[in-house]
Amino acid sequence: MRYMAFFLAALLPLASCGGPDPEREAEQANPEVSGPNVVLLIIDTLRADHVRCYGYGRDITPTIDSLAAEGAMWANVQGQAAWTLPAIATLYSGLPERAHLAGMREGRLYGLDPDLDVLPELLGRRGWETAGFYNVPVLGPGYGFDQGMDHVDEQGCRLAVDADVINDKFLSWLDGGREGTGPFLAVLHYFDPHYPYDPPEPYDGLFTPADHPSTHWATAPTKMLLNANRLGRLSEDDYRRLEDLYDGEIAFCDAEIGKLMSQLRSRGLAENTIVVVVADHGEEFREHGGLLHGFSMHIEETHVPLVISGPGFRGLGVDSTVVAQMDLLPTILEAAGVEADGPWSRWGVSLLGEPVPDRVLPSSGFASDAGGYVTVRVGSRRLFWDYRADQAVEFDLDADPMEQDSLPADSAMIEEAAFYWATPAEVIPSEVPGTQARVETLRDLGYCR
Repeated sequence: MRYMAFFLAALLPLASCGGPDPEREAEQANPEVSGPNVVLLIIDTLRADHVRCYGYGRDITPTIDSLAAEGAMWANVQGQAAWTLPAIATLYSGLPERAHLAGMREGRLYGLDPDLDVLPELLGRRGWETAGFYNVPVLGPGYGFDQGMDHVDEQGCRLAVDADVINDKFLSWLDGGREGTGPFLAVLHYFDPHYPYDPPEPYDGLFTPADHPSTHWATAPTKMLLNANRLGRLSEDDYRRLEDLYDGEIAFCDAEIGKLMSQLRSRGLAENTIVVVVADHGEEFREHGGLLHGFSMHIEETHVPLVISGPGFRGLGVDSTVVAQMDLLPTILEAAGVEADGPWSRWGVSLLGEPVPDRVLPSSGFASDAGGYVTVRVGSRRLFWDYRADQAVEFDLDADPMEQDSLPADSAMIEEAAFYWATPAEVIPSEVPGTQARVETLRDLGYCR
């Protein structure tokens, strides 16, 4: 009965897709609204345990740490995917990958389906002016992340730009590109910690000299780096330099967020602006043998930071409840005072409400067809289920936080994984046009083996 009830509930939204919606039309006809601004900062490839307030030993994130101290941080955020496209689709839709189906399957790419209600639309219909400043090909034209956006800057989707450029684009829009004076939602996507690791001075020499002989590996073609790692051709100095430069990128990005906060304060906007800092996924540095991301669901790739400051979040402190990226959409809606319902309510919860312990939190969605497994997490227990071979292992994150020692799988957890894998999709997105050329671009970025 559980499966049948879920299937029927999940199919209901599909029956109403595409038709006129009087409520939407009424909202669009009366856009006057008062509420907080929302600045959503998505830092690509930032793993939580490289942020100081999450316990990292290096002091490279003073701005994020300050925002956490002033507002709220969630210590145990489970990401829903291992790479950018499905992960940011989750942030926008409040749905896991099996429900929104944005990502890669059988060598084809699928973006956000237009029938999904996503965050920019939900706020935009209620009077928020919306803008996106994107910085990776899978957020560019054809992928659906312009839905509900009044303004989109996609220059970085052709050739990634640094955080300072993204900030300048946003501030230019804020000062002269806006059409109204009401609240706004702005999404700034920072690409800096993503490979290649090439931070500007002085961040390229924070921990090892800028002319260190291993530096060339940090900007080598991704295939070359991955093959060198697989064949054992990298030295410990090489690996250390890679991680040092990754941290340099994080430090640079954090400094630019600090400058952005200063600009918001100088414009008198800080008091009424919710600032969200979140990552799409993390990065692997051999914890399970590999480098980069997109090919594993282990904790170094799926444990992401989430820090929120501003109205409604001041002084909330640290929450250790295990939560998910799916929770961001309902949290922002509640903080903005927007009442809305949708398929996300079956998955996410507002983090402004009472903590909900021991939820079943799934993750899936690889950057190639190599990934034949999904994960589900309940509290400190995390199951990895290979649906092709029907094999599973489990980890206890309290005793084994980096998932090094697998345990026999619990049958109830296997059932939860199978249940998630059988989830009916809310939508069936169309293939992104020009998939073959786009896949080659992603391969150059390190995705798609």
